[in-house]
Amino acid sequence: MLTAVRAVAMAAALAGFSLSVHAAGVSVEGAYARPSLGAARNSAAYMTLKNDADAPDRLIRAESDVAAQVSLHTHLMKKVDGKVIMQMRPVRDMPIPAHGETKLHPGGLHIMLIGVKKPLKPGDSFSLRLIFEHAAPVTVQVPVKSLAETMKDMHSRPTMKMKAD
Repeated sequence: MLTAVRAVAMAAALAGFSLSVHAAGVSVEGAYARPSLGAARNSAAYMTLKNDADAPDRLIRAESDVAAQVSLHTHLMKKVDGKVIMQMRPVRDMPIPAHGETKLHPGGLHIMLIGVKKPLKPGDSFSLRLIFEHAAPVTVQVPVKSLAETMKDMHSRPTMKMKAD
């Protein structure tokens, strides 16, 4: 049975479909990664984390053998000398409210893949294991989208708001 589920997940990922993976109150929807470009050895994974439980949860770690290091990150926008600068910073966790969701998207929360072991190309996919504070770990098959698709996703997200420092 598990092999059949994996085969369906792999076929869907290769066809560009997004599957939902659910485990004990947490579901993962719309997972995808951007391709690694040229000599760049980094990438990022995005998705929506939904919590159906009565209590909040937190994503505390992600693991994958596709990269030397996998970490939780966010983007911060700062105003320096009148210029807006976007900086990436690691975060300890990603809160998921009870009966709510947390979106990982370009320009916001994301899972950083540092030192990818081989180039990630559109059409590839890889396994990503998500570790939560309360829910059971979830392993999701992450398809790699084309750069054009990831840019479209970036422009379709809600407008980012910058706080004055």
